[in-house]
Formats: sequence, structure tokens, C-alpha cells
Amino acid sequence: MFRPLTPAETELARSVFGHSIDYPRVRVHRGRLIPLLQNGRVAMSPFGTMHFPPSLYRSDFAAADISAQHLFIHEMTHIWQHALGLKLWLDGSILACKGGYKNNICYRYHSQLAQHHTFSQFNMEQQADIIADYFVFRHTRNHPQIQKILADFSANPANRALLPAHTDFPAVSRLFAIP
Repeated sequence: MFRPLTPAETELARSVFGHSIDYPRVRVHRGRLIPLLQNGRVAMSPFGTMHFPPSLYRSDFAAADISAQHLFIHEMTHIWQHALGLKLWLDGSILACKGGYKNNICYRYHSQLAQHHTFSQFNMEQQADIIADYFVFRHTRNHPQIQKILADFSANPANRALLPAHTDFPAVSRLFAIP
């Protein structure tokens, strides 16, 4: 099933990419492009159409949670790259041949921030994650729910009560004599 972007998705994407994409031409596909390579956790957009396996597909990404929106903006970055002339199928194939998709190595950009001085120095997946991460930061930094959740952390980052509740395993603590 192929569909155009919803009006809300178009506005969401336009808030990031401006007028650099011909939004009416973008298509969203509920299904895999390459079933053998694209498991249920991987979306692909090598030719200007976004392909989401059913587990990741949303009927309107603009109304979805922030994780789904992060993925949507990541894939929209590939649409932007395609619109500007990048041959994503070729770059993706090269990344795969170099082992970049193994353990998601090709997405990691944080360790390269100091040595890379321009956006073009990052590979296609790093660029997509940088833009998607920036999108999330822009849309959550003043989010009331995030502020509420982080209020105790902001007040006292040294508070051990902030640690994940699931780390309290009494049997493990006794076994390793953890106080």
C-alpha cells in the first residue's frame, strides 16, 4: 500500500527541510522494499519512497509518538538526500560492503563531532540521525511532560533514587554483596 504524505506529515517535514523537497511526490509504503535485508525493525528509503515494515508503519507519523517521528524524520532525510541527487542505493551498498550496518556502526556520529567540521563529512546514515536527533531536541526541550519527568533530576542529579527501578534485584545484590 502506497500513500502520499498526510498534510500534518508534510508540515512536520517542512518544519525541518523547508521547501527543499517536492512533498506531493513523496510516497509512504506500508511494507518492505527488500524482505531479505529489511527485517521488522528497519525502514528504507533508497529511491524517494519510504518503505516501513508493518511494525514501524504509522498512518500519520505526525500524530505518532516522538520515537516514530524520529524515524520518520530520519527517513525524510533520505528523501531530502535523494531529492538533491544522492544515489542512496549506491551509498547504502558501499556502507554495507564496509560492514557499516553491522551493529549499526554507520549511524554513530558522536565520536566524530570533534574531527568533522561540516555536515557533508558525515555519511548518509549519520546525516539522517543528526537531523532526526536535532528534530527531537527541538520538539522536546520545552515539552511539559519531559520537564516534569526531569524535574527531580534537574533539582539533584546526584540523587540515587533517580536510577532505574528495575536495577534493584535483591538476589543479585546478595550474591555480589552489593550494599
